[in-house]
Amino acid sequence: MPGWGVGRLRWFEGSDLDAVTYCVEDNRTDSFSEWDGRAVARLLEQLCQEDALDGVGFDEAEIERLVAQLDVGEPNLV
Repeated sequence: MPGWGVGRLRWFEGSDLDAVTYCVEDNRTDSFSEWDGRAVARLLEQLCQEDALDGVGFDEAEIERLVAQLDVGEPNLV
């Protein structure tokens, strides 16, 4: 991801064709999911308190926005 500086690595054993299939499937599953914004905001707030935000994909400004929206009860947080 641009600007993140650190990425996640997932070890894969299989053929090149298996790897491509996995990559497509892995990206496809994202289109079937949706965020529970309130739960994400609460988890990020906990991680922030523990100083454990490395690798979560949200910067401090995004977390502050999510938590502020949680405080006022906005429905679509993420």
